[in-house]
Amino acid sequence: MLTIIIVSYNSFFVLSQCMPDLLREPDYPVIIIDNASTDGTPEKIRSAFPKVECVALDLNIGYGRAANIGLSIITSQYALILNPDIQASNALISRLLDKACKYKNHAAIFAPATTKFPEDSSDEIIEKETVLGAALLFDTEQMRPIGYFDENIFLYYEEVDLCKRVLDHGKKVVLCPDVYFPHIKGTSTLPSPAIDRLRQWHVAWSSLYFFRKHGMTTGKRSAWRMVLQYLLKSVVTVTPEKRRKYIARTRGAIAFVFGKQAFDSSGRARASPR
Repeated sequence: MLTIIIVSYNSFFVLSQCMPDLLREPDYPVIIIDNASTDGTPEKIRSAFPKVECVALDLNIGYGRAANIGLSIITSQYALILNPDIQASNALISRLLDKACKYKNHAAIFAPATTKFPEDSSDEIIEKETVLGAALLFDTEQMRPIGYFDENIFLYYEEVDLCKRVLDHGKKVVLCPDVYFPHIKGTSTLPSPAIDRLRQWHVAWSSLYFFRKHGMTTGKRSAWRMVLQYLLKSVVTVTPEKRRKYIARTRGAIAFVFGKQAFDSSGRARASPR
């Protein structure tokens, strides 16, 4: 009926804090696709949570590509993609699955609330243009003709692109506001300056890729205009942290303008820490 897929990168501590009960005694099969962690995540997962299947990759191939590996090996009708920093439980997942079963054939993607529990939430679903990618429930039958994540993207905009493609295929994306999965943002991976530079580089690259792919490169979304905006912000900002952020974004945007892909010829993501 359902398989849970989690993409991890140096995420053992976060996983063990956010969803220990789910991983210890899962009601549904759980597959963790590990993006070549350097903190021993696969070994720690197998030791602490033996009921979870962990697929250890030799290279960090990005969120979407790793999720696609998990999606390619499952046979269940439903697949739930979770970020490591989602506080998920068997009960919450069952509630979301019940929604999908109740509204079967209504939508291809079902998402819980992840930012805050809406005060006026109801048990009705809400049609959306896009939903946050931290927790996505796919009806695999509805998704089959569409496909899943664009493998040209290393990080960011994967779910925005996917939701747009779902809508373009005449399917629906819905939010289930009465099902709340708390999201501890920014903790999927332990922070470091190198990881932050990687993320900011790909924020810029992926946004420009998405805009070009969907014919949205006019006005403020012009590639060169975004390069200049990031460059200007890197010059005028007063804090070193923000300066590093906009320098990384400038480099990502320039790389896109000059035709560089998100991955190099070896399959390694651009701007990855060496």
